[in-house]
Order: sequence, then structure tokens, then C-alpha cells
Amino acid sequence: VFDIRQNKSVAMKLLRDGLAASSKALERFFREARIATQIQHRNIVQIYDWSMGSQDGQNYIVMEYIDGQSIREFIDLHFDNTISTNVDYVTEMLHYT
Repeated sequence: VFDIRQNKSVAMKLLRDGLAASSKALERFFREARIATQIQHRNIVQIYDWSMGSQDGQNYIVMEYIDGQSIREFIDLHFDNTISTNVDYVTEMLHYT
């Protein structure tokens, strides 16, 4: 989405309505936001804003937008039959995922 206050593109993660009814899912979603706001590392996106039970009922996290491959595209590419993938590579990828 485009943040008009910051004048830049940001990523917005929404909690699906079905999961919003689960207290366990809500806690996991916002634990992620709370923890990520306390960490500054080049491999972790910066969290700009988050809301739990906002006026419209939508739960969200607004974070830094990083242009590039999604993790899904990355995995699909490396598990394509034409590319040889070794066990160490898979182990490292799973560790970071």
C-alpha cells in the first residue's frame, strides 16, 4: 500500500477475519509485531505501525516494503526440477524460514 504520511510504499499484513476470532491467533499476530519493533537488523523488516481491534475491526501490521521475490517464489525456484538443491541449502533455508 502507499502511505501518504510517509510518502512511500509500505507492506501491510492483515489478519484474516476468521483468525481474528481466535485469541491464540491474535496473540501470535501481535507478538510478532511487538518483538519486531524491538529488533533492528538488516534482515528483519522495520515495523511502522500496528493495531489490534481498530475501529473498523481490522487487525494489521504496517511494515517496511522490500521489493523482490516472495519466499514462495524463492522456494518454487529452488525446488524446480532443473535446479540441483543440496541438503545444506535446504537446512539453511528452513532455518531462516
